[in-house]
Amino acid sequence: MAEIKQFNSFPVSYNKLTDFTNKRVLAEYYHHDTPSEPSVSVLGTLTDVFISTDNDGYISLRFKYGTDVSFHEENYFTNLSYDSVVFASKNDEETYCIITLI
Repeated sequence: MAEIKQFNSFPVSYNKLTDFTNKRVLAEYYHHDTPSEPSVSVLGTLTDVFISTDNDGYISLRFKYGTDVSFHEENYFTNLSYDSVVFASKNDEETYCIITLI
């Protein structure tokens, strides 16, 4: 992953993700153990996006039929890349999740 000089805040990524609501998206989670292919992929309709900016900022995504994915600000940076939202681990530069509008 290329070095990023500035990361967006969780509210900026949340606003982008709300544009994806009720649309098909692909969420691919890449883990450092196998960085060349996604460890987990979720393809489906994004039904809800939640944000908490209190003490423990997080964004949570809910897909149709019950799959939920959450990202906590203490563990992830976030950034926008074209029509995608990226969450990158603060602990490991080879662990990240890309959420793309299909």
